[in-house]
Amino acid sequence: MVRVNERMNMYDVPAEDAERVRAQMDYHMFVAHALATTACHELVEGGKVGPAVSSTMTYPASNKPIDIWAAKMNDNFKTNYALDMYYYGDYPGYYKEYLEKAGISPIRHPEDEEILKSAKPDLIAVNYYRTLVASYLPETEEYPFGTKVNEIDYDLYGYFKIEKNPHLQASEYGAQIDPMGLRLVLNEYYNRYRLPLIITENGLGTPDTLTEYGKIHDDYRIDYIKAHIAACNDAIADGVELFGYCPWAVIDILSSHQGFKKRYGFVYINREDHDLKDLARIKKDSFYFYQKIIKDNGLSD
Repeated sequence: MVRVNERMNMYDVPAEDAERVRAQMDYHMFVAHALATTACHELVEGGKVGPAVSSTMTYPASNKPIDIWAAKMNDNFKTNYALDMYYYGDYPGYYKEYLEKAGISPIRHPEDEEILKSAKPDLIAVNYYRTLVASYLPETEEYPFGTKVNEIDYDLYGYFKIEKNPHLQASEYGAQIDPMGLRLVLNEYYNRYRLPLIITENGLGTPDTLTEYGKIHDDYRIDYIKAHIAACNDAIADGVELFGYCPWAVIDILSSHQGFKKRYGFVYINREDHDLKDLARIKKDSFYFYQKIIKDNGLSD
C-alpha cells in the first residue's frame, strides 16, 4: 500500500523549505531501498531485487548545444541521478553540485556510505508513459538558480524548461504518446548498467465512454499497447535484455491527480468520482485484445 498524504505532496511544509525536505526524504528512500536490497539477498536464496523508476527520455527543443545539454539534464534530474544512486551508491557529480548550490544537501550519516555502496540491484524496473522536450532555462533575478516551477514534469531554472513536441500526439492529460521513446529508454538503461529490465508500468490514461449497450470501445488503448509492445520487440532485437512487460492496468484504479476520470484499465469500473453507481466490472475491447496477447505470448499480427 502507498499512502498519499500531505507530507508526500508538501502541503504542510513551508514553501521556502520544501525542496530541502524533499531532498532529505529522497535520500532516506535511497538508504531504505539499500537496506531492503541487502535484506532480500540475505533472506531469499537466489532472490532478485531492483528499483522501479519513472523513466524519462527527453529530446532537445533545437540543435543548439545548450538545448541538447538541457534535455540531458532533464533526464539526469528526473531519473538518471536516482539510477546512479541505486547502482553506484552515491549521487553523480552534477547532482551533488545542484544540491550544494541550492543549499538543500541532505544530512548523511557516515555509516550510510557502506549501506548504499554494498546494495547491488539485480534488475531495473521501468515505468514508461511519455517522452519530453526541453530547452535551456536561464536563472533570473525573479527565479534564481534551482527554482522549480510546476509539480509534474517541472521546469528548473538554470537547467531546463519543458516544451511541447509538435511531432507527437498527446493524451487528454498531456502525455506525449511515443513508442519510439520506450525503445530509446530501454536501450539507454541497458547500455548504461547492463542489468536485465522489466517494464512494470505502461498504459494509456484517458476517459472512456460506456455505451448504451454496456460496451467500451477503446481502440485508442489497443493501438497504444500494440505500438509499445512492438517497441519492446525492437529493443530486444537491439540487444536489450528485457524479461517482462506489465501493462498499467488490468482494472480501472484511482488516479492520484484525476480520480476516476482518467482510466487505464482493461476492465471498466462503473463509477464516477462522487457517484459509486453499481460498481459493475465491464470488460473493455482492450481486455479481449490483451487476453489474446497473453495466449499468444506476444503480438500475433
